[in-house]
Amino acid sequence: MSRLCGYILLISLLLVDCAVDPLAGGSTDTELGGVVVGVVLHENGEPAHNAHVTILPRDFNPVTDGRVSDSVKDTTDQSGRFAITVRDTGIYSVGAVDYGQKTLALMAGVAIYKDTVLVQPISLQAPGTIEILIPNTIDTAGGYAYVPGTALYKYLADADPAGNGGYSLCLEPAPASTIPVVVCTSGDWQIFSVAQMVISSDETVVIDLTTNTVKPLWDFTLIVGVSQKTVGFYGGMDSVALLVKRHVRWINDKFNYSGEFNGVYRYIVDSLYQYSDDITVERDKPMTGFDYRLLYDGYSDWANGGWYYDTRTVCRVWSVTDGSGTFGQGSVDITTWEFGQARGAIVLSWIEVDADKNPVNGTPYSVTVESVMNYPYGVNIWDKASINLINYYADTFYIKPNIINKAFPASMGIIAKSSNGTELAGASVRFYGIRLLSSTVDKDPVLSGVTDAQGEFVFPKNPFNPDASDYLTYYNMLISVEFQGDTVYAWEPVFNAANTWFANPDSAYRIMVHF
Repeated sequence: MSRLCGYILLISLLLVDCAVDPLAGGSTDTELGGVVVGVVLHENGEPAHNAHVTILPRDFNPVTDGRVSDSVKDTTDQSGRFAITVRDTGIYSVGAVDYGQKTLALMAGVAIYKDTVLVQPISLQAPGTIEILIPNTIDTAGGYAYVPGTALYKYLADADPAGNGGYSLCLEPAPASTIPVVVCTSGDWQIFSVAQMVISSDETVVIDLTTNTVKPLWDFTLIVGVSQKTVGFYGGMDSVALLVKRHVRWINDKFNYSGEFNGVYRYIVDSLYQYSDDITVERDKPMTGFDYRLLYDGYSDWANGGWYYDTRTVCRVWSVTDGSGTFGQGSVDITTWEFGQARGAIVLSWIEVDADKNPVNGTPYSVTVESVMNYPYGVNIWDKASINLINYYADTFYIKPNIINKAFPASMGIIAKSSNGTELAGASVRFYGIRLLSSTVDKDPVLSGVTDAQGEFVFPKNPFNPDASDYLTYYNMLISVEFQGDTVYAWEPVFNAANTWFANPDSAYRIMVHF
């Protein structure tokens, strides 16, 4: 396809008037995202009059989600200004086109969580090209490549033969901007270009899939139940079906956003029903024929919600009046956190310690790493341990006891050094355990010993103390090292040793403590 034909195709996709996809153009009157206001400029800085602006969810798929309606479009005025009302909170992409001058613009990652969002000026530029090199081992029938949050896509069947026996597919015209991700999908595999790509005018950026890892789709089916009162509030099952679909799409987006997993997660709503029992009663009912059950209740006074292993059920208790409601962004964030547990990840904040519950040195401990499994709100990245655990279970089910209970290197120990790096022989070492969700340091040491001439103390047993059933007693340690009247304390969560094991199960792991 020529660049001119590709440009015309993109313009037609942006401007055509057709049926509204509620996930692309807004949903119910019960949620309000805001008015997005901005200005479009030509490359010389002059206002772009009569430029066409479109706002789409950042995960919008132009092949499966259909074309968009006038409700998410505007045409700039003489000052280059536009204003578009977006009814749902979330992350969006703002695209602009001047088809007279054949220039494009894209601003990705626009967060809409309030009444009015003023975006930075958008500069139109001549487009570039994204060339995708596809190996000949991949069946191109029915596959396609696209830029999420835009109308830019192309079918793999349209690729041209390449010199290496594979194929070359050009996505054009590509906006001269920073594009977060390109997705290429066909059959049961899906490839994400993880690193952001900077597209320049009249230049080609190449994505070589012949050397990249092909990621499989990890599909899990959901049976979804919504409480009767919640269904009534949102206007019936038809409206709820759309909200649930969007909610699950956003959960998938948070799993896949940073491309950190070895596969691409896809939770699929297989069945939707309304229930009338209390959610705690519904939670305990047997479930068959589905991978997971997801229950919503916007009226329950039950504060916990959460993930329930025995029935493979995630309970999402979130008031219809709290923030953006039962199906809003806050609910998405916490539900993703719960599905993280369902996939084997450990909640990082569950190993924290309160100062008044630490009889050893009276200091608190908190996890500062940014992760969905620490504090999920507004966070789309995962910590290393969660990535390792979720990758370990891949497309299988997380089965207790968790692999982290056994993921310990062949040898573990501690090395004490002075501030100038000298090994400290004869230092006294004590390990105090912290049980999961206790926020408390046990007053008696689990393990103690003395460093040798090399300043090293090799553990004679595992201080995290897995029991006969391979369940851990402790998920965190407070280490006390005393040398010649001075004492140094260090925290040692189980994730550090586990990450070493995932990298190399036969490695030796040493905790370094400096005076």
